[in-house]
Amino acid sequence: MECLSVIDLSKCRSLGFLPRTLGHLTCLKSLKLSGCSKFSKLPNTLNEITGLVLLDVSGTVMGEVPQSIVHLVKLKELYFRGCKASTSRKSYSPFRWLQWRHQGQIPMGLVLPPSISGLSSLQKLDLGYCNLHDGSFPSDFGSLPSLEILDLSGNHFINLPASTISNLMQLKVLYLDCCPRLKSLPELKQVDMLYLLLYNVW
Repeated sequence: MECLSVIDLSKCRSLGFLPRTLGHLTCLKSLKLSGCSKFSKLPNTLNEITGLVLLDVSGTVMGEVPQSIVHLVKLKELYFRGCKASTSRKSYSPFRWLQWRHQGQIPMGLVLPPSISGLSSLQKLDLGYCNLHDGSFPSDFGSLPSLEILDLSGNHFINLPASTISNLMQLKVLYLDCCPRLKSLPELKQVDMLYLLLYNVW
């Protein structure tokens, strides 16, 4: 088992967590958990799988990205598409939703770690439809030297912070479709070649 290189548990809708022993799989290269609609938290031992190249937790209810993820220095593809914290009956009511909407607040978006600078090999990052807003990004988000594809579709930005994308020197593709609140973008002069997809922004 320790030589296992690929785990694909996509659409296992009853899966809520993975055991701590996942960290023993030191040869693991790819971990796919997309569509596991009850999955809420990655094990703390994930950082022990230093050879991991692909991690896909799209469509889960994982509301927070653990800081330990920055130790995955060989990670090239990271997918969080559609990740939001689940809403419990105790914390949710139609009145509260109306209150959030009236105040212009976006409830329960994905919480990113305060620093992600360790992900030096990351080439593709999907943060689409994660209820992100202007203040969601760590201050060093622009320090991903290998990032080529960034998907920020379906989020709630108004003014995308300059530190988010201006310093991503290898960025080739930026998805910003279905961001109806977006009003402005920072200057992108440092980016040599950029395909900006703005379908259905306004």
